[in-house]
Amino acid sequence: NSHAPTFYLTVYGLLGIAGVLAMSVSLVFLWMRCTLSASRNTHRQMLYSTFRSPMSFFDSTPIGRILGLFSGDIAQVDDNMPTTADMGLKALMQAMVALVLIVISAPLTLMFFVPLAYVYVDLQRRFLPTTRDSRRMANTMRDVAISTTEEASNGAASIRAYGRVAAFEATFMQRTEVLCRAWWTYMCANRWLAVRLDLVSSGIIFLTTVLLILTQLLTGRVSGSHAGLSLTYALSMIGVLTTCIRCSTIVELALISVDRVRRYSFLGAEAPEIIEDNRPIESWPEQGVVEFKNYSTRYREGLDLVLKGVSFTVKPREKVGIVGRTGAGKSSLTLALFRIIEAAEGQILLDGEDIAQYGLFDVRSKL
Repeated sequence: NSHAPTFYLTVYGLLGIAGVLAMSVSLVFLWMRCTLSASRNTHRQMLYSTFRSPMSFFDSTPIGRILGLFSGDIAQVDDNMPTTADMGLKALMQAMVALVLIVISAPLTLMFFVPLAYVYVDLQRRFLPTTRDSRRMANTMRDVAISTTEEASNGAASIRAYGRVAAFEATFMQRTEVLCRAWWTYMCANRWLAVRLDLVSSGIIFLTTVLLILTQLLTGRVSGSHAGLSLTYALSMIGVLTTCIRCSTIVELALISVDRVRRYSFLGAEAPEIIEDNRPIESWPEQGVVEFKNYSTRYREGLDLVLKGVSFTVKPREKVGIVGRTGAGKSSLTLALFRIIEAAEGQILLDGEDIAQYGLFDVRSKL
């Protein structure tokens, strides 16, 4: 039974409208529900973990690494990963539809898809480790380059005063060279993959064309519309296969940034800000007697003690001057009093109360 052309046009138009609506709903769900929620929670958790880290973390972590986490790595999580995942899923569905249509039009092509699939998987297996390692090295050297620039900017006066400008320039150029090598390796690997995927796609087009001709000669049951549709989808495989592998690679590389962000989202934290079961009275401290009792501390685990068995008392309204050479521990006393660094041994008493029993907010706000 044949229908008027308007019937087919109406069906085609309704299918187009349904496709647009389905794509719009999927994009809204992907971006508004999944992507924004994930990026917000990830950033909030890493920011809170960084702010709650002890000073030993900032002493041992370059500022460039922290800046890289909150700029490049967060950009990967917020932007590149969801966009690439969406693009890769669409390309995968398009490739599956194209292969099904080609097989329906020319069933003999099914026997050639197995070796082509093996070549495709082998290319991906060779490509992923190289790009993953080169991208990880590029991310690391990017943080190092940022740290070098920040150090040189802050210490420009000292560098010029001691005549170390050439040494800093050489160090910066060396680190930039390593960064460029990593990026060059990454770009060359992408070109290597693109050339071979184009060859695989060309093989699919060639085999599809030859087998359509053979099927027509042997059976005579290949219609012109089916043959044209198969060849059209075979031509589209050139870009689709490249998009599939490239998107899967970018997603896997973005997962490196996700791993880095997650690792810095669970850092060791300082003591609790407030201990609800043990808070000082509102009037504490009333007199202001500060007493160090056999107090020892270090900046972080594994380092030597910077204060060893210090004991003294500061009476109310008493002015005290601390004198000593560089590294003697003058500033460490203040850091210990505000619990920027915690005690290894001993106590600090404020009006007879051990400050270690209270939360950090109570101690620092009262001081």
